[in-house]
Amino acid sequence: MGKTLNEIVADVRLDLHDTDSTAYRWPDAVLQRCVERARARLQEVLPRERTADLTATAGTRAYGLGGIGDLLWVERVQFDALGHRWPPLWTPFEVWAGTLTLLLAVPPAGGETARLYYAGAQVVDGTGNTFPPEAEHRLAVGAAVYAALEAGVGALGRFGASERTPDQWRAWLEERLAAWDAALTALRQTTATRGLPYAGGWAI
Repeated sequence: MGKTLNEIVADVRLDLHDTDSTAYRWPDAVLQRCVERARARLQEVLPRERTADLTATAGTRAYGLGGIGDLLWVERVQFDALGHRWPPLWTPFEVWAGTLTLLLAVPPAGGETARLYYAGAQVVDGTGNTFPPEAEHRLAVGAAVYAALEAGVGALGRFGASERTPDQWRAWLEERLAAWDAALTALRQTTATRGLPYAGGWAI
């Protein structure tokens, strides 16, 4: 696990120049909420790469996904994952209302393993976080942007502890917004090169 929520909040304060503990301009609760917003946004392009195995039931193509608590979306499904098939049997599927349906011409015989490769929710809490270490800075930048947006550019210049003018804060916010959007775009482009969620291999 990486940095804890409190450590991420400390990084956000550095970015906001809000390090005087006797006169914080942003309460901890506000910055924690901003970290949560940034976490939710960042995990859209940088989710946890997770797997889960479902045991097929004879004659059944549909399976509930309620038992996978951190599921964001399913990337791909490998049917008969323990059957030593090569190339893997990537199986077409659909997800609707929390149910995964395997689009198999012939229903499972029963006992096969359907391995789900899925995007899982990232975690940031008091014990650490699940983002890659190189993404922690992006998380803090995003939280700082949300904190600044929440306060309002005009209000930022009125904080007595701030040495910046409203125009300087506006320039700072625009720079951070651009950096945050650029980071998300770069991550989105990187994840787009991983391949198709379904590729032909075995006849189904």
